[in-house]
Parts: sequence; structure tokens; C-alpha cells
Amino acid sequence: MMAGVNMVHVPYRGGGPALSDLLAGQVQIMFPTTVSSIGYIRSGKLRALAVTAAMRSAALPDIPTVAEFVPGYEASNWYGSPGHIAAYDGPEANDLTDVEFV
Repeated sequence: MMAGVNMVHVPYRGGGPALSDLLAGQVQIMFPTTVSSIGYIRSGKLRALAVTAAMRSAALPDIPTVAEFVPGYEASNWYGSPGHIAAYDGPEANDLTDVEFV
């Protein structure tokens, strides 16, 4: 509630259906990945308000960060799991938040 904005979470079974509903006007806002939305942003079919990372995206340098409007805000995504973690059976395998291990 850093910005005092009240939103309703609408669960989807993936980013594809959510992005389709955003483009169709069924939902008004989404936090999609840059990869899934950049084509729509560049074509003008989707308007990017801000990026959630701490720094502006090199792919979309004209789009501000949320932190430029809401100081202290940052959110980023991490996808995947390296094979050595999935095969590793040590105690660190359960703690994927340990950046030095990952």
C-alpha cells in the first residue's frame, strides 16, 4: 500500500490469458514481463506506465520506473532453476533466496 492504491487481484492460469484480457479491455492493468509485452508497447496497442525494477529498462528507456513516482518501490522477477540446483541435495537447495548460492 505504498501508493495508497486499492486493486483487486484477478487470478489467471498464466500470462498469456491475462495479457489477452488486458488487450481486449477486460482488465485495466497488469504487471506483465517485458518480453511478453514489448511488442504491444512498441506497436502502440499497449501503454506502459512504468517498469517495476529499480532502474529503467534498456529496452524501454523512455518508460519511467515506479520508484520515480513511489520512492522505495522495486519489484523484479526471476525465472527458472539451474540444473545443478535441481540435482543438488544439500541444505542450500531449499533456499533459493540466497543470491550467493544461486
